Amino acid sequence: MGSTMLFHDTMEDDMKPTTSLPAADAATNSKGNRTPTPWYVNGSLIAPTRTGKRFAIAEIFRDNVQTAKANAAFIVRACNSHAALVKALRACQTALSLDSDMEEDFAPEIKRATAALRLAEGQD
Repeated sequence: MGSTMLFHDTMEDDMKPTTSLPAADAATNSKGNRTPTPWYVNGSLIAPTRTGKRFAIAEIFRDNVQTAKANAAFIVRACNSHAALVKALRACQTALSLDSDMEEDFAPEIKRATAALRLAEGQD
């Protein structure tokens, strides 16, 4: 059985954060696109609060419960670190492009960074 994500109305109370990065994407939520980070994980449930009193964002289902829990934790880590990683990659890209010698020496890396940013921002 593959992974499936379902939305829930309720949540368990013992949510544990996988990271404590600040919400750098509050503007996204003001447009109603998605729930801002940080997100938290409890087993195979993903939620926007530590207490889980509001709702779950998703639940991950797998034949193997441990795999479902690991997938949920991976999704939460990826989502919570997304804004910081994009910001860091942009800073590296900018720093490399300030010096024409470095820009030439690191052209393949700059190209990969540009492609990664496009992917992270949903442009590819």
